[in-house]
Amino acid sequence: MKNYYQFYLAEKKKLVAEKKATIDGRIKKAQKDSPIISWLIDEERALTTAFQTTMQEKSLGNFQNRLKTIKIYDGAITEKDAFNQCVVEFNIENDETSIVLLAIEKASDEIIQYCYDCMHSKSINRDLDQNQNVEKNQNQYWLGTQETEFVQLLYALVESKRLEKKGKVKMVQKIASFLGFPLSYDWQSKLSHAIHDTNEDKIPDIFNELKEGWLSYRNAQIEKKKKSR
Repeated sequence: MKNYYQFYLAEKKKLVAEKKATIDGRIKKAQKDSPIISWLIDEERALTTAFQTTMQEKSLGNFQNRLKTIKIYDGAITEKDAFNQCVVEFNIENDETSIVLLAIEKASDEIIQYCYDCMHSKSINRDLDQNQNVEKNQNQYWLGTQETEFVQLLYALVESKRLEKKGKVKMVQKIASFLGFPLSYDWQSKLSHAIHDTNEDKIPDIFNELKEGWLSYRNAQIEKKKKSR
């Protein structure tokens, strides 16, 4: 079988879509204020734990760790090339069953994340019902897509004493919600990974872009005033 990675992505996408539809239906049908999402998360985790036995039997238990190792040691390699390299190393070329199993494993991760996102959204709506000062996620002010970059920006403002340090976690969540950029349940873990497991000399792109953005705005205003004279 060719294009192992594309086949893997297609299977994962299909599995996630099917499971999300099922979850949405169960949440909608559930009794109001029931802990349905927590139960769904526990259920998915139980399935994942049981699934690990199958992965071990197929000698695929270390596939994701090996994939991560390849990407760490070769920062220039693409996800696709790293995945295909692992397929060869684990001797599962032309083994659709094994690649489907890998897709199921990652789909489960996405589904658990989806459940947490649903829980987060539900929590925000509950806060609104209680007249708390949090804007609904109907706003779409934040146009960026990188979650960790967003958090790095706010934490930098905290450390530079432009934002209050006390209660910064809740503050970051509220700002994200107001801007229409709900954070994932493990955003703090991702921030830690960016700090400790990446090149220590790498500065988030957003900091340079902020400077360039301000200069662009300033210069545009100067030119506008010149033309109006």
